[in-house]
Amino acid sequence: MSRTIRILITLVLLGAFAAALYFSLRERKQDAAREQEAAEVASAVALKGVISLDVEAFFKDERVLKVLAAHKLPVQVTRVGSREMAQKVAAGEKPDFFFPSGVVAANQIVDEARRANIPAAQSSPFHTPMVIASWEPVAGILVANGLATRMQPKVYGVDMARLTEAMLAKKRWKDFKDA
Repeated sequence: MSRTIRILITLVLLGAFAAALYFSLRERKQDAAREQEAAEVASAVALKGVISLDVEAFFKDERVLKVLAAHKLPVQVTRVGSREMAQKVAAGEKPDFFFPSGVVAANQIVDEARRANIPAAQSSPFHTPMVIASWEPVAGILVANGLATRMQPKVYGVDMARLTEAMLAKKRWKDFKDA
């Protein structure tokens, strides 16, 4: 075998060894990073929350779970009726957060926390459309007085500005046309 061929074979073997070493070390580094991340997630203390039925779907949403996992925030939730949440404060339970379905329940929770001398902060991260449920004859009176518009069968849009004006003017049902 000529000297040139031996040098080429040696270089090819050295190159193959270097490539094997590189990929082996790279894989170990990736495995170590995955293990480190898994350890961080496992050691993270889960936030315990009390939520209302209305927001349960939020905490089951794949996108929300993905974001929480990306921030290493495991969350455990217990579903309770919004009106019963304030009782959880009074009972001495101390969840990390409450997520009621409305402002009234949130205010009750904060009031109860203050009474129990527990620090509490309140925020409204979401704002949803308001739904007003009523009977067809009432909706007809609102339409007749320009306070609502029929959008489709049994669905009406309420002009909140005009309805609020009527309430502030202390109008009674007897003051409305067709009442």
